[in-house]
Amino acid sequence: MNGDCMNQFCQNENVPLFQAVFSDQTLNFCQKCHDLYISHKCCYFCAQIYSDENNTNLDGKEWVECDIDNCGKWTHVECEKRNGEQNIENLLKNSKYTYQCPWCRIENQRQKKIITTKKIHKHSPDTRQQEPPKPFIDELLKKYGGFILQVTLEEKLMDLEKIKSLLNQQL
Repeated sequence: MNGDCMNQFCQNENVPLFQAVFSDQTLNFCQKCHDLYISHKCCYFCAQIYSDENNTNLDGKEWVECDIDNCGKWTHVECEKRNGEQNIENLLKNSKYTYQCPWCRIENQRQKKIITTKKIHKHSPDTRQQEPPKPFIDELLKKYGGFILQVTLEEKLMDLEKIKSLLNQQL
């Protein structure tokens, strides 16, 4: 399928398009923007693509770079403020503040769960086979229930809306 890249700052028109999923939407990008998106070279919250190589994809908004070693991902300050760290602007004024992008925060939480699980298993007096820890989404489903098995796209979208609603309640 040919068309215009969804990245509003991309100049590629009437080119082959490649699909990517963002939240509950399907995005159509040119090959270059698709590769950047797949590499997480986009704002985690709004999916605006950026390139480290040039400024052609910049949108004039304020971005913040992750301070975690070897990450280098960028996020819109406004998107972070609205969806993540509400106090980000004040935190960035502090030269000692270390910004952690959403991808690193997710990975950090995942690693903490793995370490905690290893400690529990290591010190557990019960020598029987224990079930592996369930993913966060399983715990959310168990706690709040009301979800159906995801069979059709419509049912998946209904489940995603319920999950979004529950997550918004937690914030």
